[in-house]
Amino acid sequence: MYGARVSLGVALAATLVQVLIAVVVGIAAALGNGWVDQLLSRATDVIVAMPLMIMSLALLAIVPSSFPRPVLVALVIGLIAWGSPAKIVRAQTLTLKQLDYVSAARLSGWGTWRIARRELLPGLAAPVITYSALLVPQNITIEAALSFLGVGVKPPTPSWGRCSPPPTSGTRPRRSTCCSPRARCS
Repeated sequence: MYGARVSLGVALAATLVQVLIAVVVGIAAALGNGWVDQLLSRATDVIVAMPLMIMSLALLAIVPSSFPRPVLVALVIGLIAWGSPAKIVRAQTLTLKQLDYVSAARLSGWGTWRIARRELLPGLAAPVITYSALLVPQNITIEAALSFLGVGVKPPTPSWGRCSPPPTSGTRPRRSTCCSPRARCS
């Protein structure tokens, strides 16, 4: 169960980074004028089109090992995988923007960011929280895959990805000790 602590912590931190970026980009795209919306929407499309595992492997392989790996893995996952939540936030913001109470706030003279903070963010809470609940297991899987491939969390730290023994050519199964408090993974 010790591998679950690190994997869950990395997944929650990555989800937080993803959601923060997605909310800012999604609201800015929906509330911006035509060229801002086009620019941010195309940037989101590029992020969604990038293969997550390949980009994560490349970024984690070039960063020096002196940086704390759980923090780095969470940042890399969060910075690469914010595209899908941003599309959801943008679509929901465009829907909320058409409602009467948002129009009333605009007619009252409120600025764009005050409307976003006071009127739109409460309406975005339900879809963002729901999608965040779906992102956590996805991020756990990504962290486990990166650790299994050797670029994620480094050896004394337990992780679900390192609890699985690597494939060997011998017939004797290899016992993994990654899920114990005093993990010594090779």
